[in-house]
Amino acid sequence: MVNVLLADMRKLFTSKAFFIITIAVPALLILITTISDLAVRLLDIEVTIYSDKLLMDFECRYSAIIIAVIATFFVGQELRNGVIRNRLVCGCSRIVCFLSSVITAWITTTVMQLVAYVISFVFGKVLGESYLDNMYTLKNMALWISASFAVAIFSVLIVYICGESNASYVASGAIAVILYFVINRVNDKLFPQDGIVKITGTKLTIYQGISKYFAFSYLSLPRTYEIRVYVIGCLAMAILSLVIGCVVFSRKELK
Repeated sequence: MVNVLLADMRKLFTSKAFFIITIAVPALLILITTISDLAVRLLDIEVTIYSDKLLMDFECRYSAIIIAVIATFFVGQELRNGVIRNRLVCGCSRIVCFLSSVITAWITTTVMQLVAYVISFVFGKVLGESYLDNMYTLKNMALWISASFAVAIFSVLIVYICGESNASYVASGAIAVILYFVINRVNDKLFPQDGIVKITGTKLTIYQGISKYFAFSYLSLPRTYEIRVYVIGCLAMAILSLVIGCVVFSRKELK
């Protein structure tokens, strides 16, 4: 396990794609948000650029989709290029391969989120106000990192299910995009801007269950529920994805 993980880490930290995804992409997306706020000022509308808002916009809009892209690129590439198959031929356990891929994806997403935190802090400090050191933001950051762990395992699971087929190029990203729109609809219904929740009965129960216990939804909102809800949601997705991934991959034939 250690040797496989070290090999993956060495490959990861020497890859140009790693630095593009973890540094260039967050910087570009946060810069776009900042420029849009600055553009509003040209209309003589006073807008204060807050670092915590920049970070929240990045996490809520982009992080889940970027995690899926990370899983597709780093993990899917190893499957399609025969790296995983060669490891199995050399006697490496399938479970070890899967766990190493999960850890690689999660480390990449965590680095990306920490970089986004720093970039948001710098932009807010220079161009507006920075509130990234308050307890509320730090708790949100801890939630987003924890949720990204569960989402990373889920995304790696999707890639492993697709295996060496061309579906591995798009499946994880496509599912992330679909879930993004579904969860946004759920949030719009549960937290309407006019303050009036219009759904009732079974539909309300389902929407509340998705918002409370589906880890994907944690990346779309700041902290809303008590901590035990998020612990249950993250652990449920992480454990289920791990178990399903290990079972499915242990029976999957690679070419």
